[in-house]
Amino acid sequence: MSTTPRKVGFLLLGLSALRLFFWAAHFHPNGPLGTDPAIWGLTALDLSAGHAPLAVPFYPWLIAHWPGDLIQGGLQISWLAAWLLPLSAWWAARPFGERAALFSGILVLLLPDPIQSAFELQPDALTAFWAVLLTGALLRERWLWIVLLAGIGIVLREHGPPIAGLLLIAALFFPGPSKSSPQKRLKRAGLLAALTLFTPVLFGGSIGLNQPWSARSSEAIGLLTTQEKPPHLRQDEWRRFQKKGPVGRIQWHTQRSLRLAPDSWAWLGLSLGLIAWVRDRRLLLAALPMLPVFGALILWSERRHVAIMSPVAIIGLACALSQIKETHKKKAVLLLLALLGLAGLGRLSEAGKKQTRESKAFLPVQTVAEKVCELAGANDLLLTHDQRLLLWCPLPQLADPGNPAAWKAWLVAPPNSIQAPWTPVYTNLKGAWIWRWSPEVTPRPCPQETPNARYLLASGPKAHPAFPHIPMPGQPPLRFPPVADCP
Repeated sequence: MSTTPRKVGFLLLGLSALRLFFWAAHFHPNGPLGTDPAIWGLTALDLSAGHAPLAVPFYPWLIAHWPGDLIQGGLQISWLAAWLLPLSAWWAARPFGERAALFSGILVLLLPDPIQSAFELQPDALTAFWAVLLTGALLRERWLWIVLLAGIGIVLREHGPPIAGLLLIAALFFPGPSKSSPQKRLKRAGLLAALTLFTPVLFGGSIGLNQPWSARSSEAIGLLTTQEKPPHLRQDEWRRFQKKGPVGRIQWHTQRSLRLAPDSWAWLGLSLGLIAWVRDRRLLLAALPMLPVFGALILWSERRHVAIMSPVAIIGLACALSQIKETHKKKAVLLLLALLGLAGLGRLSEAGKKQTRESKAFLPVQTVAEKVCELAGANDLLLTHDQRLLLWCPLPQLADPGNPAAWKAWLVAPPNSIQAPWTPVYTNLKGAWIWRWSPEVTPRPCPQETPNARYLLASGPKAHPAFPHIPMPGQPPLRFPPVADCP
């Protein structure tokens, strides 16, 4: 490596660290932030206990093997991935020249979403980092790297399987500048198919693509026709969503995604447009990781599901821009890029304030969890609608309150929300009481351990099996079924 690229690399690492340190000092993000941190943390606990994962397991597997506690381990992985992201974007674009590489690194450095995801207990930052490495391998047409990264993608995020499918087609039919022979293409396609089918076995899954964690996607697809309320929709949102048919619900997702991530969609659209315009075969191949993002228009409509591929879109933009010779066209594209960059930077302040509010909201949750752990024994269970409690108090969950082992469970729910014979044993916490099954009616304690006690019961849009709903203040409290006798 020459001196100049080495200096550029160190400069990007320094600036990337500086932006993250400034964010931490200004907004004070603290705790397991993100939209669903419990899913990833509890999957790590399940993997450590030998259970099949209910969420895509690569990030939880890293947490389970990372030194330190669960929350800090997951946050450190996210921070490290976000820190390396601008450097990886610079590396990925280098086949198109040092100018395109530096442009990619700087633009990725300015993206707002990787800064936020650095402080979240979920794999968004890691997935963006993986996608950039995959893009760099595609631009270099290093098929061994591509195959290995595609295998990781299968167990990293829902984007992984469709990307692997697109890469399999490319492995078979994309000869590349080297004009690979049909025999060579068939070999790399076979290796890619084998690795994507067998990689899940290493992380608690089974051979093939039908995995325990694929239920998240099938449940989300089911929301297009089901009449059951998904837990991630508020009551007012659900009432509007429920009145729509499948086409109307898809339209709802589309409008929501475009509203929440207009700049991310603009990066994506401009990148794909320029790639199609310059018609560089390498860029057409490298654009494949971006295509599954269009699923957000019909299904995964949160901003992060689109923003996760914004760094890849920027690499495509920078490389395509390097192929345009006309000065006036370059200036027009650069003006659009400047406007998009400013639009992203404009949302940083509100995003930071949101993380500050989320951090403060975790303090009562942590207080309740620590009190439960103070009361509970080593072999006790937890029954709660708020799975975040287990991030601080890692007890297996009780899925069925009628199970004979319910006498071992501690129940956490809002005050006055649960009927007898569950009785509150600790009421000095704000917003939550701690219950146990009434000693007067508790059946004989069963000597057997509860079979298959898991940490994660509900992943994604599936509701918690024991809680059809939580009563609002003023509504009748929830009645659980009576505890069955010991077998």
